[in-house]
Amino acid sequence: MTKMLNSILRLGEAIVVKNKQVILAVICLLLVSLQPALAQTGHLTSDHLRYKKDEDIFIATGNVKLNYDKRVVTAQRLRMDRNKNLAYFSDDVHLTAKQDEIWSQKLKFDLEENILIAQQQVKLNTTKDNKSLNLTSDYLKMWGKSNDLLAQGNVDVVYNKQKIKGDKLEYIAKTEKMIVTQGAKIKEGDNWIESQKVIISLANDTINATGSVEMEFEIKE
Repeated sequence: MTKMLNSILRLGEAIVVKNKQVILAVICLLLVSLQPALAQTGHLTSDHLRYKKDEDIFIATGNVKLNYDKRVVTAQRLRMDRNKNLAYFSDDVHLTAKQDEIWSQKLKFDLEENILIAQQQVKLNTTKDNKSLNLTSDYLKMWGKSNDLLAQGNVDVVYNKQKIKGDKLEYIAKTEKMIVTQGAKIKEGDNWIESQKVIISLANDTINATGSVEMEFEIKE
């Protein structure tokens, strides 16, 4: 299979394909540096594809769609470095993967380490502890192996009827905790808490706030 792909790439070394109906089945796209046991097949479609043989880089533009490891990514541009197993998507990026859905203007996908980095107008819809979580931020990093995530810049989260704001949010999957820092604020109904740091335990539904804590709450009669 690899020999077949290499033969095709040699024939198309200087070819630029332009056709709205182009379908590029990249069967061995990700086999270059992965171990056989970890190898995955990828399928790519686009309007336009260029292959730089010397650098082993694909550049796809126009209605780009990549299917890989139960993920589907669409964008207007993709630059894939096969030597480093890195895919760089840009312009109206949309990713769907199991319970995650991400929108952004830029997305870096480390295929080997299973790490995603989204930037610019980031939006994430997912679930944590069987509850929906909706997040917006300037920057988002997700580790597929551990299910941890890091959001930075204008972080805004809606989770379990709570509105959570801050400039930085970390989610640690092993402990099922969200850690919000740098102007942390949580609001639920008419009740709110502000502090330098807030730790939300999803497993037992508790909130711990530290550092210049301020709270406003409704007194029940």
